[in-house]
Amino acid sequence: MSPKNTQKLCQDFPQHYGTNFPLCCGDGWTDLLYRLSRALVGHARQAGLQRVVTDVKEKQGSLRFYDDGTDKEAERLIESAEVASKTIPEVTR
Repeated sequence: MSPKNTQKLCQDFPQHYGTNFPLCCGDGWTDLLYRLSRALVGHARQAGLQRVVTDVKEKQGSLRFYDDGTDKEAERLIESAEVASKTIPEVTR
C-alpha cells in the first residue's frame, strides 16, 4: 500500500495500526480496509475489546487480516471483508 494510504489508515485508526503499520497489500483495497477498520473500532468500543492487529496482507488473491482479541462478531466482519476482497482489484491503475 502506498505510504499516503498507509499513513491515512494509521492516523485514523491508531488503536489498530499504531503510527506506522506495514500494510502489505495494494491500494485497491484501501476503501475496503477503511470500512473494515471503522466497523472493527466501533464494535471493539461497544464490546469492550482490546484488539491488536498483527498482520494485513494479500495471500492467494484475497485480503488476509490477522489480529488478536477478537470475538465472533469481529471475526464475522473480518471474514466478510476477506470475501469481498476477492471481487475488488487489489492494484489500481
